[in-house]
Amino acid sequence: MAAVLAISNLEAARAQMAVSLGFHIVFASLGIGLPVLMLISEYRTNRTGDEVWMALARRWAKGFGILFAIGAVSGTMLSFALGLFWPGLMGRWGAVIGLPFALEAFAFFLEAIFLGIYLYGWDRLSPWAHWWSGVPVAISGAASAWFVVTANAWMQTPTGFRLRGGTLVDRPLLCVDSALLSLGQRAPELQGIEVRERSGREPPPGRRRSGPAGPG
Repeated sequence: MAAVLAISNLEAARAQMAVSLGFHIVFASLGIGLPVLMLISEYRTNRTGDEVWMALARRWAKGFGILFAIGAVSGTMLSFALGLFWPGLMGRWGAVIGLPFALEAFAFFLEAIFLGIYLYGWDRLSPWAHWWSGVPVAISGAASAWFVVTANAWMQTPTGFRLRGGTLVDRPLLCVDSALLSLGQRAPELQGIEVRERSGREPPPGRRRSGPAGPG
């Protein structure tokens, strides 16, 4: 008990963030895959008339509805945690990683709208109209994951922006740029960013990344 009380604020923030992320990522991952399984099952039902596929689609839809609700709550907790636990990070770089998070919010609401249509459309819509109402659910769910991963990709490979007088400028296509670069061989230039911020000079050649220069 004494060891728990002795941890620093930074360690407590890291621990709570890790627990929240570990909890949320399970529901988020299942929430991305289940809509695809639902669509496949319902498609097989519409094509063959097999009620076994329909039973699978309905059961998976109920499970997905529960997972979506829990994932939405746990994801909201994480969004607040970013600002509460890491005010320095968000205050300094929020203007950069705020773009993918904003796009993720649009994808989330799109997913929620069509999920409502899909869940309440059973026996109310025609079979194919109901199936098509589930397509945006799968697409927007995958898009949500993409935008969140791009925010993390930027943390690993910060690029797509410039600093001018300590102010962030020129943030073109951050989502695509950082996500693609994170899959390549470019290393983050965190030390170089710090050097430029504090001294206004370029970092020594040994600290520059070996890859091509970023945009801007």
